[in-house]
Amino acid sequence: MEMNEVIIDVGSEGEELTLYGVRSPEGWVFSRHAIANSPEHLYELRTQRRNQVVNTWPAALNLLDQYPWQHLYPLDVHPEFRSKVFEAVVERFKSDVEKNPRRLADWTSKCVKSGN
Repeated sequence: MEMNEVIIDVGSEGEELTLYGVRSPEGWVFSRHAIANSPEHLYELRTQRRNQVVNTWPAALNLLDQYPWQHLYPLDVHPEFRSKVFEAVVERFKSDVEKNPRRLADWTSKCVKSGN
């Protein structure tokens, strides 16, 4: 049976955003799950399509980009996706007006340095 694997899991106080992946013969299939405890974020998440499933990495990033995921603390990054995730984070920080060097350091630690 196909099992969900955590590709990216990020969070902050009361919020968590997870990108799941399932390996298929054709490649990965991705879906997003979000938990938001703030009223404005909960409303945003409720108005977005639920249970959307995509089968490309750019489409998976689009699921995440509906929320400022790069600003959340990286809890887990799938080993096979660490370089892709870090590349995506760096790209988002390049154009981000709310640059957060500490958060970028967290991503670096999770995706590059220690490979936790």
